[in-house]
Amino acid sequence: MTIVVAAVSVLTLLVLMNLILTFGVVRKLRTYEAERVAARRGADEAPGLPVGTEIPAFTATTTAGVEVTAESLDGKLTLVGFFSTDCGACLQRVPSFIEAIRGRSAEGMRSLAVVIVGDKGPEPLLEALPDDIHLVMEKGAGDVEVAFQASAFPWFYLVGPDRTIRGDGYEVEQCLNELART
Repeated sequence: MTIVVAAVSVLTLLVLMNLILTFGVVRKLRTYEAERVAARRGADEAPGLPVGTEIPAFTATTTAGVEVTAESLDGKLTLVGFFSTDCGACLQRVPSFIEAIRGRSAEGMRSLAVVIVGDKGPEPLLEALPDDIHLVMEKGAGDVEVAFQASAFPWFYLVGPDRTIRGDGYEVEQCLNELART
């Protein structure tokens, strides 16, 4: 009986140590991913239009057939998310994008999701994004991607009612932090 108790105690200790190590590895991977994006785009250089810049003219058509232009972003805050089919982290960021939209749509915030179609098919992203948001799919250097100078994915922009970039970031929360400051 004492052997069984000792074995269970040792096994419990090993499982707890494994759990602690797993949490440490996950935290390190998240840090590594953020550092990798920062290194890829340069220390102080954002991978697109800088905050304070007015969005240049663009025209695109959503998957529902609605025309979207830079002028159509006038008047309300708009959360714009850029996702790529070749990006491993993009699918993971979709839930936080949707949550941000749902949480602020009552306040009048609009959304625009731009999916850049690469080598992989867009099906996983299309299934994850809800039908009720404006969704633009672009292959290659599309009009919206060029206008925002998007070069890293996922990347999010908070566009003000005057069509200027008010916040941007790799995480949706980085964009929305600008709302708390104003």
